[in-house]
Amino acid sequence: MRIRDIHHSSGLRLRLELAGNDPSDFLLQLRDLGAPAASPVQLDLYGGDLLVGFLLSARLANTHEDISDERSNGPFGCRLRLSGRGQDRVIELQQQARPLVISSVLWDRFYAELLLTLAHARHRAPGAFLFGDPACAGTGLLH
Repeated sequence: MRIRDIHHSSGLRLRLELAGNDPSDFLLQLRDLGAPAASPVQLDLYGGDLLVGFLLSARLANTHEDISDERSNGPFGCRLRLSGRGQDRVIELQQQARPLVISSVLWDRFYAELLLTLAHARHRAPGAFLFGDPACAGTGLLH
């Protein structure tokens, strides 16, 4: 439905995909393109919202400051953890045996793409209104 690949000059590559046939079952799929055999991390929209907040919190934290782990529950539960020090900071998304690791060099671009993807998903959701105005209801268009 919506796929965005995020690349860095160091060779790191991350894919963000909005999948699902119906707004009630939208899933965000995150995949490390450098490890094609690894299973993607799948998040519902709640998990996506938590990841947005966690990314911003990690980005604003001092390079030697820790932040608490976050967990989402349910069928697509995931643990978010900040690890590393200095320029080697990473966010780990633990859903499977092997975590998906997002390097700090990808955070800004990933944050922006994640916000855009979540906005598209909400726009397609039934009864999606902007600021409570029915004239702004979701039209079902997705770019």
